[in-house]
Amino acid sequence: MEEKDNELTLAFNESINTENIVDLGQDIGDVTIDLISKSSVVDTVPVLGLLNGVYKVYKSVSAGRLMKKLYLYLFETQKYSDKQIENFIQEYASEGNDNGAEMLLDLINRLDNSNKIHILCNLIGSRVKNEISIKDFMRLLSCLERLPITDVDFLDCFQNENNINGVNDSLLSAGLIYESTIKVGKSPLFHLNYTGYQMLKYGLGKTSIVIPKDYPKSIPGFITAKAVDERLTIIDGGEF
Repeated sequence: MEEKDNELTLAFNESINTENIVDLGQDIGDVTIDLISKSSVVDTVPVLGLLNGVYKVYKSVSAGRLMKKLYLYLFETQKYSDKQIENFIQEYASEGNDNGAEMLLDLINRLDNSNKIHILCNLIGSRVKNEISIKDFMRLLSCLERLPITDVDFLDCFQNENNINGVNDSLLSAGLIYESTIKVGKSPLFHLNYTGYQMLKYGLGKTSIVIPKDYPKSIPGFITAKAVDERLTIIDGGEF
């Protein structure tokens, strides 16, 4: 199993800068596993050829889904130069203290919906253009994994305080909104946090979004252990 994983990683590494990614002649969102599998060019891209063989021989759904996600990734990142992608992979590896190609391949495999690949590629582009820091990029990747694809379009609704049953919980769990207003006897309201604004602007491509200049990067209302200790000290001193 480990040997197969290494083979896949090596094939992916060889494919990162390939120019043999074919446009299948339709909306990228309509691309299917079978359409990719039947393309004559796919077998010339090492990682896609490897997965295509597994998909055809074993009828493996997981291999087919990964092949589709990798096709979308390779297709969308063709706009960047070899040097830009190389620098990005090196930086990603350094920040994660691991093999960059392995990390990226593992991330693509873990993303639960192929539509998230577009968001991933937007985030990579924003890092390549130095619009976000590598730490912001890593943080946004973590949020992307936890964000249900069904709730992506609701993110925009929280530029203003809002409360949407069900969506509140998922976006809160993804780390993209915070509980901004709490009133006794009334439903709480939620608002984008700093990372939520970044996801909207750089991940979802809402380039016209202006992140408030002085927007706090720490979540308002979040109390640290240090703050609790300081508050208790004040109480003990009779000043609270």
